[in-house]
Amino acid sequence: MEKRILFLILPLLTPVVVHAADISGFVRNAGNQPMAGAEVQYFCNGKPDPYSATTNSYGRYRVRGLPNVTWCSVKVNGGQTSPAMKINSGSGSKEVNLRI
Repeated sequence: MEKRILFLILPLLTPVVVHAADISGFVRNAGNQPMAGAEVQYFCNGKPDPYSATTNSYGRYRVRGLPNVTWCSVKVNGGQTSPAMKINSGSGSKEVNLRI
């Protein structure tokens, strides 16, 4: 019985996972050096809580689960705060490289 219920529910859950947008990229400073430990925040659809990620030692980040095909403003906090920029999250994966 449990397998039958799972089999019926699984197709309903799959589109949610498939249609979520991912944005990844690098954060670099004005001298083109990677910014490790910088926090990248995406604010989408007026939602007060951001989708966020922290850069690794190479300045790389990945934000997953953003709403599909919407405009987001992005802000980077890493020693200095960047002005917010508007980014189209698109669908699937997208590469967005930021320079502070």
